[in-house]
Order: sequence, then C-alpha cells, then structure tokens
Amino acid sequence: MKKIFHLKSWLTIDQAVERLKLEFEQEVSKLDLLQLVTDQQLHISWLRNHKLYREVRTTDNHLRKEGFDKIAEEANPKILMMHPVYDEPIITINGPYTLNLTLNQRVHEFINHLITSRNDEFDFERDHIHNKDRLGSIFGIILEIDGKLYEQVDDLGDSLMPNEYPLVNELVFKREDIDDLIKQVIRDNTTKSRDKTIPSTKSNNKIMKVIGSLSGALIDGLSGVKNKDANAVLAALDLKGIDRPVSQKKLAEYLAEAYEQD
Repeated sequence: MKKIFHLKSWLTIDQAVERLKLEFEQEVSKLDLLQLVTDQQLHISWLRNHKLYREVRTTDNHLRKEGFDKIAEEANPKILMMHPVYDEPIITINGPYTLNLTLNQRVHEFINHLITSRNDEFDFERDHIHNKDRLGSIFGIILEIDGKLYEQVDDLGDSLMPNEYPLVNELVFKREDIDDLIKQVIRDNTTKSRDKTIPSTKSNNKIMKVIGSLSGALIDGLSGVKNKDANAVLAALDLKGIDRPVSQKKLAEYLAEAYEQD
C-alpha cells in the first residue's frame, strides 16, 4: 500500500478509490463510494479554502411572506429554516468539512445526480430561496462546526445569496472516514467468516455421529466411556503412524456428544 495515504489528512475521490483498491485487492469505483455516501455508510466532506462563515440557528418564525409558506409546508422532508446569529463573530475556515446530507438535501440530490451519470447540468440554485429582509434561507449549504451550524457569508458579513455550492473536485473524504470504512468492512467480513465456520446444530450432530462411527470402527467398538475410548482411538492412530488430529481431551468431548446421538 502507498504509505503516503497514511500521511494525508484527506483524500480526493480518486485517491480514496485507489486506497480502497489497494486495501481490499479488488475493484472499487467512484460510484461505489458515492453510493455509500447517499446510503449514509460513509461521510463526504467539502474542501473549503479561506471561506467566511457565520453561525446560524434554526427557527420556524420566518419566511411568512406570501408564497414562502406553501414551499415550506410542502417540502418533504421538512425544511430547516435558519436565521443568522449576528452577535457571534464571523469565522474563516480552511480544509475539509463533513457535509450532513440530512441537513443539506440539495447536496444529497446532487450526489445522486452524479451516481446516475446524467449529462444534464445539476441546478443547485433552483430551490434556493431567501426572503428580501434576510430572515432566513432554504437549501443553503449548512456546515456543522464544533456542534454549531454555519452558513457562508461575504466580506461584509452578509449571507451569500445563494451560498456557494461544492464543485465535484471539492468533494473529498477525510482520512479517518476512509479508515473507519475499512475497519467496518474488515469487521463485517470477519463476522461473516466466523459465522460460516460455526456449523448449525443439525450439522454438528451429524459430524459428531460420524466421529463416533469412525472411532468405533477403528477400535472395533466403543465402550461408552469417553476417556477410555478416546485413549484407545488415539493409540490405534499411533500404531498406524497417523498424526493425532486432536488432543485426548477434545476427542473425549466429541465422543461424549457422539454417544448422545445414538
């Protein structure tokens, strides 16, 4: 595996694909990753470069002018309305920030658009609405930073109308999110492998019966005393020059189960 991947704090979509190919030694595509994003199995982030943001909070006390109520009421899922918090300082952000697709439905639709490989251009601004008094917004891109919600503003501290929207090359994956995905896949595969190696009760009973039958044939019949029979079976294997496949204790346990099948 390329060691450089362990030094990067974030990966482009192409780099994430390459890392997963190396990790799992099988084909992985961009669409696979994007599908995991829309299924909320993997976080995707927006790479921001020296952008200004102001804290916003949710409210249901605005967008009451004619025409807006109907949009808000008919939206499914319900739209979170926002208002700026002017008494908090504007912050400058750099780096990748996780996009909450439940909070940002238009980004969710955009990624679905990329998955379907449609040629028509996605219109981010179609459903972005502000009222004229700047009391709130719909479908702006909201970032969650340290447990608070933020929207982008201009140099004067006014909300961008509409907000900027992510370019495809600005959609990235934080390294820890890819690491978490790899660990989850490994855990799932380990669990599945372990489940496959544990026989069902019916299969286990058959296996014990076969062990008992073969053991009895090897020593011309079992006595029904597990330790005595186990010693006799292993001694017979020794005489034939066959390596012991199990310990005396384990074979005695198998024979005890075999007796119950008779």
